[in-house]
Order: sequence, then structure tokens, then C-alpha cells
Amino acid sequence: MLPAPVNGSETDAIKWGELRHIFSGTTSIVGNHMAPGLARNLDFVSGLEDGLESPADTYAVFPLDDAPGIVREGDCDYGPNPIDQKTVKGLHRYIGHVAEGIGAEAQNEFRCLSDIHYDTRPLPSGGGRSTDIIAPNASQRLISIFVAERNATVVWSPRSNVALYGKTLNVTYLLEARITVALGTDWLPSGSATMGREALCGLSATHNSYGLTLESKIIWEMMTINGAKVAGFDAMLGSIEVGKLADIVIFGGDNIKDPFGQAIYAAEEDIELVMRGGKVLVASHSLRHLTTGACESAAFGHVLKTICVEDELGNTYKDFEASLGGVYPAILPGVPPNEPSCDPTR
Repeated sequence: MLPAPVNGSETDAIKWGELRHIFSGTTSIVGNHMAPGLARNLDFVSGLEDGLESPADTYAVFPLDDAPGIVREGDCDYGPNPIDQKTVKGLHRYIGHVAEGIGAEAQNEFRCLSDIHYDTRPLPSGGGRSTDIIAPNASQRLISIFVAERNATVVWSPRSNVALYGKTLNVTYLLEARITVALGTDWLPSGSATMGREALCGLSATHNSYGLTLESKIIWEMMTINGAKVAGFDAMLGSIEVGKLADIVIFGGDNIKDPFGQAIYAAEEDIELVMRGGKVLVASHSLRHLTTGACESAAFGHVLKTICVEDELGNTYKDFEASLGGVYPAILPGVPPNEPSCDPTR
């Protein structure tokens, strides 16, 4: 078990986390909790914001009802209320956090969710039988030929994999199988504070473990359009196209040879604009004339930017920041303090 320090109340901690992502250029989140306004919360109808309509995604950290830490091998005797095939079929998108790890117990979780014939014996208290939820509307944190055959998708969180298990999978296998892969930060105790830090981890872990290089464009797609596809909102989000919502981030710099790399690995000081549904949340000095509503200045490293989040916070950012003890700062120039390791040990 890993401790999960919380800033202030749970509500304030959620706002703080969303601010951290917004300030680094993320406009949509699937996070199991939400704060009103700020980032889009694609797993809550009330969090879709500006132009998106329900249904929302369904995100489950413990699809097998194994929150107490139940691990099994050879059967599916987890909790009494696991997810089932019928329920998943009725959902817009089901994103299940399953089969994380490198051992037989992790493989067992996958078998219990992909093969109805694996365990047919129910438990007296409920549950116990395997099911098959691998489908186009299901996103899994796992790897199997079933994922490709069923057109399911995968969320890849390399820093958590390395920090917890010493290694992450060779994601190129998924890409070669034409599986849609989205990048995700997981959570702070083992994951990355921002998508940019997760991208750097994915790049370095793939090189260090497998001697392979991921092209910047591929990682960019994992962070943008693939994330929208996994969440089922790619008709409205994930790329700049006519008819889509104005969720736009502008990155500074002049890396003409690798513009995708410039965007992925840019320091927060180099983010010129963060816009959600046409509302400017962060603007550089040169673009501050685009802001509306209650705004204030904040230092991003050595650069002052205009941030417009007071309406969502119900308070100025400065006052909100002063009221919280910091696990991580919301504005993170450079490498975050006490960041979990991304150096493979296997």
C-alpha cells in the first residue's frame, strides 16, 4: 500500500490536481473525481463542460470489486459485485483499471475479464465467475491479442509501471497491432505530475528497456486524439478541426525540425495559451488581451502569465494556493520534487 497525501479537503485536493494539469496544457481528464469548471471531466455528466453532451465515461479502478487488496490465481473469487458483460455493453465507454503488474495474479485479472469459460463457479455471496468485457467501448490497462481482435483500446502509464514493477511493456507491440494507445499519468504516488513528464518517461523507458525510440508525433497522438478516442469524444475533442470544440493549447519555441517534440516536452514557461471551449484559462503576456472574466497574474518560473480560474475556484488562485499545503506545486517548471523514478530496474 502507498500513502496518498491530500492537500486540505478532498474537494480542494481535486481542484489543486486539475489546476496542475491545466497549467501544463491538459484540458480533459478521466480521473474518478471532479471539480466543477477547470478541466473537462469526461467521466461525469456535470463535468463535460462547454459543448459536450452526455453520456459520460464510466471509470472503474476496481472492476473485479477487489478494493481490499484481493489477489487471486486460478479462479475469479474476488469481491461480490464485479463488473459483467451486460453492464459494459450498455455504457458509452468503460475504462477499467485492471491487470496491472507482471505476475500471475495480474494475468489472472485479465482472464477473469476476457473469458467466460475460465471460472464458471459462482460464490455464495456473489461474484466468482469470469466474464468477457473486451469490446470497442472498453479501454483496458492490459495487453492481449483480444484487445486488437475486439477493437478495444489501452491506456499506458509507464511511470507507474516502472515505479511499481520495475519495467513497463514494449508499447511498440500495441502500435504494430494497430491498437489505439492513449498516454495517462495515473496518480501522484507512483505516476507523473503532468502529461509532459509522462511523455518523457515513456520515451526514456522504451529506449532504456528495449533500445527503441518513439517518434514525437506518435507520443503526441497518444496525448491528444488517441486520448479522445479512448474516452469516446474524438468527434468533438482531440484535434483542431472544423466543427470540434475550441480546446486549444499553444506552445512557444522555434523547433521547426520537431514541432511535436516542442509541444510535448515544452517547459510550462513556454506555454502561451490554454483554452477550454473558447474560454482562456492561461495566457502569456502577449496574448493576455484574449482573457475575460476574473483573472490574475502568476509566475511560471521566470515568466509571468495571466490565469483566469477564479470563477471556477470561487476564490483567487493566490488565496487558494496559500490555503493549501503542497504535495506538488500546481505550477511545475522543471522536474517535480520527489518524482517517482522512471529508471527500469528489470
